[in-house]
Amino acid sequence: MLVEKTFDTGEVVLNYAEGPPSGPPILLIHGITDSWRRFLPIMPSITMRWHVYAVDLRGHGKSEHKTGHYTLRDYARDLRAFIEKVINRPTVLFGHSLGGMISTILAADNPEIKAVIIGDSPPNYDGSMRDDVIKRTSYWRQAKETAEKEDTVSDILRLLREKKLMWGDVAIEDPIFLLSTAMRWSVMDPDILSNMVECKDDPSKFLEMVEGYETGRLFPRLRCPVLLLRGNPKLGGAITDEDAEKAVELIPDLTYVYLSTIGHSLFPNGAEPVLSPLTIFLESLR
Repeated sequence: MLVEKTFDTGEVVLNYAEGPPSGPPILLIHGITDSWRRFLPIMPSITMRWHVYAVDLRGHGKSEHKTGHYTLRDYARDLRAFIEKVINRPTVLFGHSLGGMISTILAADNPEIKAVIIGDSPPNYDGSMRDDVIKRTSYWRQAKETAEKEDTVSDILRLLREKKLMWGDVAIEDPIFLLSTAMRWSVMDPDILSNMVECKDDPSKFLEMVEGYETGRLFPRLRCPVLLLRGNPKLGGAITDEDAEKAVELIPDLTYVYLSTIGHSLFPNGAEPVLSPLTIFLESLR
């Protein structure tokens, strides 16, 4: 059974869910505009063998808002405090999208991180991630403007139905995904997307947002086992062929899995096909 709790980092109060102490700790870190509930499809399985912690990042879900302070450095600082004060044991990190970026920062040269699972997080080789952000600017702008305008799930869902929601070149039409999107956007701080929206015209906003996340420098410093889960770019996955090849070259202890049937969201219709490679990787760590 999962129990929601709060943790005060000294800067911000984070909401998180904790499962029973069934084994070693694993910290689940969601993507931008999301919440810890992103991982619900896999939780029934992993809570049987792992002590699960799943956090709402600042400005997301039920965590406190900190307008003007939503950079990777801010998120990483919060989670360092969480790992030290709440978990206080060698930990496995599973980060999806933004969460994978934060996980990479946290794990570099850190012996307290037992392993890292990176879920379709765009790498940043010499600023290359900016191209991915710009490609999806219309999505980020729609999310920010919708959250600023409406604060109820029903009103946001109505807007999403009236105006087609695009993830890059992929139209999002699945009714369950649209409902979950409306739920997430209804509680998030719209300011979490300010740098994403503005970086197309102001490169300094991108640099401010991603400072510390230089994957060409960080990947070789991941000394723990790493599982890279890559979605299909044709279905909205965020990692290109070239990016994946570089990751394979740079990460010392890497297990690379290409998930051809799903895109960026990892769990669009349940735990499969992520659960099989995830379970095998986690069991190898025990």
